[in-house]
Amino acid sequence: MADGRQIYADQCAACHGVDLEGQPEWRRPPPSGRLPAPPHDESGHTWHHPDELLFRIVKESTASIVGGGYESDMPGFAGVMSDAEIRAVLD
Repeated sequence: MADGRQIYADQCAACHGVDLEGQPEWRRPPPSGRLPAPPHDESGHTWHHPDELLFRIVKESTASIVGGGYESDMPGFAGVMSDAEIRAVLD
């Protein structure tokens, strides 16, 4: 868990918040049309996704999973984090 917290702080907190709070107005797209980063607490929506889907989103990117031309600022971290590190963050 400690490793996951540190990796989250290093790789995820800039967008999803130090306290998992997400970006302000995360449900409203700005002019870019790309939704802000959601919170990862009970007020967000990520908790209802299966673990394997969350893993794929972090590894491959939201846009690659959703497809159909969907655009997202959520990058894939395949070249940044190992599978074990992604799982540690999700844990």
